[in-house]
Amino acid sequence: MVDPTLAATWAAGAHPAACVNRSTLAVPCCTEHSAVVLRCGWKSSLGVVVLMVLGCSGAAGASSGQAVIRSYVDALDAGDVDAAMALRCAKARIDDTSSAQFLAEVKRLRSAAGGHLRVANLRERPVRLSTASGGVIGEHEYSLRLRVAGGSSTAIDLTTVTEDGKPRVCGWSIAESFGLRDRLSTMSVTPLAAHVSEVKAVATGVTSELHLDVVDDGPTMGTNHEGVEGWTSAWRTGSFGGGRINVIRYESEESATKYAVDVLNTYAADSSSIFTPETLPTAIGLRYTGSAWTAIQPADLGPQIDVAVVVYDDVLVWMTASALDPKDDHSVIENLSKTVATILVQ
Repeated sequence: MVDPTLAATWAAGAHPAACVNRSTLAVPCCTEHSAVVLRCGWKSSLGVVVLMVLGCSGAAGASSGQAVIRSYVDALDAGDVDAAMALRCAKARIDDTSSAQFLAEVKRLRSAAGGHLRVANLRERPVRLSTASGGVIGEHEYSLRLRVAGGSSTAIDLTTVTEDGKPRVCGWSIAESFGLRDRLSTMSVTPLAAHVSEVKAVATGVTSELHLDVVDDGPTMGTNHEGVEGWTSAWRTGSFGGGRINVIRYESEESATKYAVDVLNTYAADSSSIFTPETLPTAIGLRYTGSAWTAIQPADLGPQIDVAVVVYDDVLVWMTASALDPKDDHSVIENLSKTVATILVQ
C-alpha cells in the first residue's frame, strides 16, 4: 500500500465515471491501491527492500494491536466505513468521496468470504512493514487470516502504530509479496530492439483487433508526466472489470526501462505471483489484489488484477486486466501480449 494520500491518483474506480480518468493509467472499474512497505532505490534491478525489525513490543501492546485489527474487521463486516477509518492512522484513511466505492469493494470481499468478514487467525510476528506515515517502521505487525468456506484464507500482514495514545492500523501487505519481492530483486527489464513508429497505432490496434468495448481512448504522458508522447486505451468487460493498455514513448530507452521498473515496484507489495507472457518473453507480469486498499484482502479472496510491462526501445507498453478470480489464469494478458507482438512485427 502506498501512501493513501495518493489514493485518488492511483485509483481506477468501480463506477463508469472512474473509467475515463485518463490521468491514472489504471485499470478501469477495479481499484488499485497498493500496500505500504519500505521501499529503497533501484538501479538496474527491480529490488524492493523491506527492512526487518524485530518487534520490541510488550504483551499489552500486542494485545491492544490485535484488538484494533479485530475491531477493524468487524467494522468492515458491518459496512461501517467511518468506524473502520477511525481505526486507521490518519495517513491511511480514505477520502470521504471514496467511501461508496470502498464500501462496494468491501461487500465484494464479504460475499467472496461467504457472507461475513471474520478473523480466522491473528498472530503477532516480527515487524517488516513501514507505515503510511512517510516510511516510518510500524510498532507491531500481525499476520491475519480470514474465515472462508472450508477453512481460512491466505495471510495478509498488518502493522500498527500508536496515534493519540491508541493503536491504529497503518500499513499492510499480503504474505506472498515478501518472497516475491526477493525474486523480483534478481530480475531486470530487458528492452527489445524493435522501434515503435506510432504509439497510438499500437494501443488502438490492440482494442480494435480484440473487439474490446472501449470506454477511454486518448493521449497521455504517463503518471509521472515524463513521456514524450503516449496513448492509453481502456475497456470494460461486463458490469465490473476491464483492462487498459498504455503505450508511452520516453526520451530514451533508459527512461522507459526506469518507468517500467517503477510500475512493477508500485504493485509488488500487493502481488502474489510473477509471470511471463509466452508471446513476450522479455515482459514481466504481476498478479496483485484488486481491493488492496481495504487492508484485509488476501491473495486467494476477491478480485485480482494482472499487470505486465515490456519495453521496445524507448517505448513502454503497460497492460492491465482486472476483476479476475484468484483461480483464473493469465490468458487475458497473454492475448493482449500476443496482439501487441503481432502489431509490432508487421
